Amino acid sequence: MINTVAIALGGNVGRVQQIFARALAALDALPSIQLISRSRNFTTLPIGESAGGEFINSVALLQAACTPQELLCHLQQVENEFGRARTVHWGPRTLDLDLLSFGHEVIQLDAGQPDLTPLDPDVHRPMESYRGTLVVPHPACWYRRFVLDPWCDVAPHWRHPLLGETVRGLHDRLLRRPLTVAVLGRPEAAVDGLTAGLEADDLAAQITLTTQPSRDADITLVFESQVTSGSPQSEHPARSVCLKDNVEGVQLALQVLRAALDQPIPCSD
Repeated sequence: MINTVAIALGGNVGRVQQIFARALAALDALPSIQLISRSRNFTTLPIGESAGGEFINSVALLQAACTPQELLCHLQQVENEFGRARTVHWGPRTLDLDLLSFGHEVIQLDAGQPDLTPLDPDVHRPMESYRGTLVVPHPACWYRRFVLDPWCDVAPHWRHPLLGETVRGLHDRLLRRPLTVAVLGRPEAAVDGLTAGLEADDLAAQITLTTQPSRDADITLVFESQVTSGSPQSEHPARSVCLKDNVEGVQLALQVLRAALDQPIPCSD
């Protein structure tokens, strides 16, 4: 069976635009993959203290006559061919290839197991716990402008099977000002940390923080102290990010908000 899939490309080391072109050519040369289209390249802000300088991001559509697991292996092999080093999480990189969508399938597989054991799709999991798993649609695709802006170039009408919104709709939601961000868990400590971080980045005026749960919130940050292990995802709004209730969790939440507030700039030819 052939599926249309979307992949995100990112990098900030070397001649990134040339690397993107060569990486897509390498994927297109594989018997089971055909390149359909690709977006413009966008300059975006680095996310994370160790990320380095500005990134370039893009999105490509492929036709894949292979399984999601096989496609993931192909993406990782191409990353390795272009010198991708995984020594620092969210560090500088020559090439990052992320699987955003695979048709309209919802996939949650444990990539650390040889048989890729299915995960429970009804369990609300901390954001950090997605490392080492294959989750499609990509769990962070809906709040990252560096993904949504280029994705709108190639598939604006693709509808997220869990959120029920199109790529264009998810993108346009993040254009609202101020964004409404609900903070659940131990909100007092989290709100103080978030406010300080947003003020330091001169972003406080672009976000309204509330400690009241609301399904109309643009982003809901759920801190772990109020989320028991295995609690069903349906207890929280669809546009939620689950985080550890500690300083690192607040820092990760700030990265989520920075990614949502970013304003990607199309690269000149």
